[in-house]
Amino acid sequence: MGKNKLSKNQISELGLYDFQAYIGAMNQSTFGGQKGTQRLIEMLKIPETSEIKKINILEVACSTGYNTIKIAQQYDCHIKGIDLSEVAITKALEKKDKLHLTNVDF
Repeated sequence: MGKNKLSKNQISELGLYDFQAYIGAMNQSTFGGQKGTQRLIEMLKIPETSEIKKINILEVACSTGYNTIKIAQQYDCHIKGIDLSEVAITKALEKKDKLHLTNVDF
């Protein structure tokens, strides 16, 4: 999709979910805000480090990768985010590259 302005037809073809990802409306925590997101991450009980091997995590329906990236930054793990929206995954990859993260994939 790039950084070009979308036509009305392109917007209507995207659908609401992809359009929200495209405009960046899904680049923040949801369902309880940052505190709720942090509490959810704590409830996952991700080990801080592993002497045996790095833990692998899969986040399904990661959208633009907000939680995926937050976990990758906070823990010594490898995390993969998947989502049906190619637009959302493109945004997630842009954030990953901007932050130079090597322990996250989309």
